[in-house]
Amino acid sequence: MSRVNSFEHVDVRRRSSWYLTLNGFAAVTAAFLALYWATAWSLVDTWARTGMFRYAFLIFPVSAWLVWHKRREIRITQTPAVWAQGLLLLAAVSFIWLLGAIANVNLLQHIAFVAAFPTFVLLFFGPRVALMLLFPLVYLVFAIPAGQSAVGPLQTVTATLAVKFLQWTGVPVLLEGHHIMTPSADWLVEQACSGIRFFLACTALGSLFAYLMFSSYWRRFWFIVASMIVPIIANGLRVYFTILIGEHFGLKYAQGTDHLIFGWQFFGTVLFLMFLVGWFLREPPPSPPQPVYGIRSYVAWPRLLTAAIGALAILVATTAAAAWINRHEAAPATAQALVLRQAAEGWQPVAGGASWQPQFAGADLQVRGAYANGSQRAMLFAAAYRGAQVDGHDLLAYRNALYTKELWAPAGTSARSVAGGIEVRQLILASGHQRRMIWYWYRVNGQTFTSKALVRGWQSLYQLRGIPLHSAVVAV
Repeated sequence: MSRVNSFEHVDVRRRSSWYLTLNGFAAVTAAFLALYWATAWSLVDTWARTGMFRYAFLIFPVSAWLVWHKRREIRITQTPAVWAQGLLLLAAVSFIWLLGAIANVNLLQHIAFVAAFPTFVLLFFGPRVALMLLFPLVYLVFAIPAGQSAVGPLQTVTATLAVKFLQWTGVPVLLEGHHIMTPSADWLVEQACSGIRFFLACTALGSLFAYLMFSSYWRRFWFIVASMIVPIIANGLRVYFTILIGEHFGLKYAQGTDHLIFGWQFFGTVLFLMFLVGWFLREPPPSPPQPVYGIRSYVAWPRLLTAAIGALAILVATTAAAAWINRHEAAPATAQALVLRQAAEGWQPVAGGASWQPQFAGADLQVRGAYANGSQRAMLFAAAYRGAQVDGHDLLAYRNALYTKELWAPAGTSARSVAGGIEVRQLILASGHQRRMIWYWYRVNGQTFTSKALVRGWQSLYQLRGIPLHSAVVAV
């Protein structure tokens, strides 16, 4: 056989290997989407419902386009090779999803759902192919709706930067928490003003721009760093200019529609200038690769079949385990009363109404009112949950709150010990010049916690052990 014919023979076998492996990958991916459709829907719903993550609708299409763009380079230089260790990695990812399903932590389920796709690539195509697709696979991280915990720190940074800029330009200003007080008004850097949306979107777009425009890793790294720092500084400047406009031209120009239009125009201009600088610093793309013929050009059928069956077994077992553990039974009134007594032991109701209105959806029992314990009197709220924590019946659900978020903003939180040795979280709320202090703690099967992470952990542990779960929140 001539050398040319041998090359053609190898290329035919390589194409056949790719065809078989892609079919196996597609079949397992389709089964995964069918089994985990609820998680997929939850992910999409979070993108749509939470404004800060709407950019995430583009992440999967962009990643798929990047993979498609590299298809020829991969096909002529690599052959798919099943990586058996990928089953262990898939088992670990599935276990993370199971923990999230048991504890009803959407973030864990979303992380596992997104991580499953790179895991499938590793399992069916091997580390060499996954390494060539490193950026498109890692880019999927931006599809995970995470970052709410950064809102508070970003509010603080934004308020601090705005105050510094005001001081540098001679405007009298006083900062208290997230409140900025100037001669003309009292300004509040709310959660919506933290700049989290612009920060996340700019980081995602900046990372993509760096990958497409630069070849050197150092230049990519520094541009991504810049795309994280620039939106933070820009948001501080936006708040500064908003306050400055209100000081010199009147509050009506710094609020309402004008405020929103100015914000979008400002962020759009910053993004354009950042990408314009990057365009002038761009590097030429690397030379196209040449075909490689000195590697194995076929895929082993038994290994491919084992990988597909093993992956399906792991996925089915995980979803079945979650369904069995999370079975939810109705709570009889006696059990509800027991949970409440555990949560509010020592407190007795007294005459009086409750103007304070926390919201805890799906609770088996809620109590609001004035309570007394000896000489102590307080307004108390308790919400009790019995059984598995699932959507619509979850003590720590994101929508549950101890205060009305439209009226109050957190001004500080700390841990402290109160009478009786109870460890509580102290939450200070602000609404204009008004302040409110709340002490709260959680109960899980008779144990007291102030950390949501510990509550989730113990709830999951009890459910895994098959122990009936009784959870409650108590707030004063």
